[in-house]
Amino acid sequence: MSTSPSRALCSAICTCLALRLGRDEVVYGPDQEIGPAPEAARLRARGASFEWVGVRLSTFPFWTAHVGVVVSEIAGGARVGLHASLGDENAQRLLREWRTGLIRRGLERSLSELAEEEQWNGPLRDCGREEDIDELCGEAVELTQWVRVRTGSGLSRKR
Repeated sequence: MSTSPSRALCSAICTCLALRLGRDEVVYGPDQEIGPAPEAARLRARGASFEWVGVRLSTFPFWTAHVGVVVSEIAGGARVGLHASLGDENAQRLLREWRTGLIRRGLERSLSELAEEEQWNGPLRDCGREEDIDELCGEAVELTQWVRVRTGSGLSRKR
């Protein structure tokens, strides 16, 4: 596996989120690049990037819906968003119901053909300083809480 700046950023984000939410709540994308999950195999076959960190939403399997922090090596930053499988009707229904709230949070809708996801992402954030990473992780925790409150699962805390 590469030790590129984007992988180092993924690692820093993963560590920050694990400290805030607990390690079991966080999925480190680069590990999925070689992982056994059928969804990861599908992403590999499509040539998708694994330069991301995800947060589990307890009411959905991870690959169905999650908060994602996607790292952009080209832009030198990352963005936080809510990502849901295009193939899951329940997740898609919730995104439709939450559309106004997602827009109010400053998130913009896009479709990822590679990931087969509808994504509601915030703006690209600079991650050049430790404080920037901390703020980015704060956004991810807040979005996770926002979703968990609306699905009745509450906010998981570090165990």
